[in-house]
Amino acid sequence: MITLKPKYNIGDHVYHVLPESPPGIVTDINYRLSIGRILYEVSFDPQMAAMQYEEFELTQERILV
Repeated sequence: MITLKPKYNIGDHVYHVLPESPPGIVTDINYRLSIGRILYEVSFDPQMAAMQYEEFELTQERILV
């Protein structure tokens, strides 16, 4: 059995690493055995479908330029 500790939890507020990203909410967490990574499903807009991101694509602090 594979046990990993995700960096983010469902309900956490996160930002994409792109500058000026709007806040998003982690709605689901999946472990992909084929790539050996955790994927986070994040919703940045309630009117749009949530998308999956890897840990390195997310941050808890907004990046400003």
